[in-house]
Amino acid sequence: MALFEPIYNFLKLNPCTPYRTHELLFQGLAKSDSRAIQCLMLKSRKSVAFIVQKTGLSANYTEDVLNEAIVIFLKKIADKTYQFEGNAPTTYLLEIARFVALNFTRKSGFKPLESLDERHEHFDFYDEDQDIKMERLQRVEVLLNTLESPCREIIQLHYLDDFSDQEVVSRQLVPISSTGSLKARRSQCLKKLREMALDLKHNSVFL
Repeated sequence: MALFEPIYNFLKLNPCTPYRTHELLFQGLAKSDSRAIQCLMLKSRKSVAFIVQKTGLSANYTEDVLNEAIVIFLKKIADKTYQFEGNAPTTYLLEIARFVALNFTRKSGFKPLESLDERHEHFDFYDEDQDIKMERLQRVEVLLNTLESPCREIIQLHYLDDFSDQEVVSRQLVPISSTGSLKARRSQCLKKLREMALDLKHNSVFL
């Protein structure tokens, strides 16, 4: 079990796990889901830090700018000013962050170090850490998708979707009739998944 723990811990702790598409992330934000908001922050923080730097503000302003931009963004989603059209929600958030940062410079008396008019150049700021996380997520997804049903659903429901065993059984989300049987079956499924991870050529990325 120790070998496999990093796999499902990574999936469970990564707030972006349930939001693998732009539309899913937007839907989560529309519900003010805390995990969706955490995901948006994770995806945007380094780019916001870059914007803050370019406006001449101290790095200490990054969290203030990010938080205020998210509050404004959520309000725009709630009042339908922003509607999903297929683009990444982070793109619009970073536009808001740009204006928030410039507003901070006016209040603080700072002069921007350089123009931010060419916004897309800055919004495409490369986040190597996020790339590594997404690569790990893709590898874990390969493992999960290779599992046969109901093992795939059993692991998904427990570790990713946070359903209790009682909920899974009472709502008949898998063809198992008792929580005891569900726990036993999940143990067997984890064993299979662990064996699959050992067989992967690049399983060391999980360690």
